[in-house]
Amino acid sequence: MATSEHPKDAAETGGQMTFFEHLVELRKRIINSLIAIAIGAFVGVYVAKYIINYVTHPMLKALSDAHLEPKLIYTHPAGFFNLIITLGIYIGIVLASPVVLYQIWLFVAPALYKHERSAITGFLFSTVFLFLGGIAFGYFVTLPYILKFLVSFQGPVVPMISINEYFDLTLQKILQL
Repeated sequence: MATSEHPKDAAETGGQMTFFEHLVELRKRIINSLIAIAIGAFVGVYVAKYIINYVTHPMLKALSDAHLEPKLIYTHPAGFFNLIITLGIYIGIVLASPVVLYQIWLFVAPALYKHERSAITGFLFSTVFLFLGGIAFGYFVTLPYILKFLVSFQGPVVPMISINEYFDLTLQKILQL
């Protein structure tokens, strides 16, 4: 007599792992991600000196347009060094993000059905492009207007803008933290 069960597709079934096997797999993925972030941070610290000039351009332009001296300062002896290290770590995270996302995918994908994998793949690609588009919009469109507005408040005082505070403001406005 025939059964009413549908045969399971070979691609839909996955192996079963114990709890400790899951932990070992998770540890492996975390270690690979941290190695990628460390390598990215080393590269990021190296290129941070060059990117600082690019990121400070909107602020210097806003100061110049307001007929103020276009310069940024640091108020702590290690302020600029800390900025290079912090920016390098951020750059490292951005550079390592494809590897980190891939490690997350390698951990999660075996537990998904084929149709779920294809849906998530499309979602991930669109998310990355929309995120980068949002950053570009924030930097090229929104940030110059915000800086022009903030620098326009002049009176008996003159703004003396710290580079560390400027980078904090820039990251907040671009990433909307």
